Amino acid sequence: MNKAWRIRIGGLIGVGVLSGLFFQGSWLQILLVGVPSVWIAGPFAVAGGVVLLVDYLKGKKVSASVKYFYAVLGAFITFAGVSLSTGLGVHHYKEQQIFNYVEESLPWVDKFYLERGRYPLTLEECGAPKRPLFVGKSLRYSGGEEEFSFIYVDSQSLMGGVYLDSNSREWNHWD
Repeated sequence: MNKAWRIRIGGLIGVGVLSGLFFQGSWLQILLVGVPSVWIAGPFAVAGGVVLLVDYLKGKKVSASVKYFYAVLGAFITFAGVSLSTGLGVHHYKEQQIFNYVEESLPWVDKFYLERGRYPLTLEECGAPKRPLFVGKSLRYSGGEEEFSFIYVDSQSLMGGVYLDSNSREWNHWD
């Protein structure tokens, strides 16, 4: 493999990683990368593999245009695999950080309530730890006189998520 191909493959993997970090396993990434790779590239790869195998068994040579087509198809499948695995990995890591962050913040919220008789309006008001990097704005907190809630809007669903409130103190799903 010459240097130009190594650079192209490295660039393709780099773009896959960057798109995974950007989309973070969201429904948009699954729509733009996952669906085409399963419903378009997948059937071409399977059918083409059968045709290539039959031609190989018959002793036919593969034309340059067919080789180029499968090189492009292989490149797309490589990009899709790297992008989706990076994005889904980041999404899983983000969810773990969110749940751990809420567990770390709950004692601060409860302590504030015991001292002042109300829940803090913001997490900064009670001195809770700083949000982890990947949490961003997908986790929301609201507090008031009698109750509080943490709401996590899941990027893998269009309208779903989970919430934890002061009454149940458990994560509950909504769609």
